[in-house]
Amino acid sequence: MEEKMLIEEELADYNHIFKETGAVYNELARLSSLPTSEYWVLYYLFASKGQCTQKDICDQYCMSKQTVNTAQKHLESKGYLRRRTDVNDKRSKQMMLTEKGHAFANERIAPVLKAENQVFLRMGEAGRRQLIEGSRLYLKFLEQETRDLIESEDPLGSNHNNGS
Repeated sequence: MEEKMLIEEELADYNHIFKETGAVYNELARLSSLPTSEYWVLYYLFASKGQCTQKDICDQYCMSKQTVNTAQKHLESKGYLRRRTDVNDKRSKQMMLTEKGHAFANERIAPVLKAENQVFLRMGEAGRRQLIEGSRLYLKFLEQETRDLIESEDPLGSNHNNGS
């Protein structure tokens, strides 16, 4: 098979796996009766031992501040988290799980974390290393190959009127 066709096939496989992985997490969010953004806020809070900032979540999941803020307000209104001013940075708010939030996360998030740990255990050390190193290499090269697009003021020609 020609290398270009092989690469296109492998990239399609990779993208399909990435999409299907996301679908698993979307289903887990649905089963928890939470919108996906709220699920990820609770997931991160629980995995972070019950405390983090909005910026932490935005950085981890590439979610906008507005999305995280809306999710956090909804979770706060449900009694799952509370906010307080960060003692180290008065402009920042710490989010913390409430007792109700801990109970919900123990029921809905802890089993997912356990499953993820089991997956890594089943992969074995070599498989885990391959996954992490391969993903890291893909990210490095993707950043290099897209740098000009990202740094350009009109990377994909969006300011052109397409001949109309």
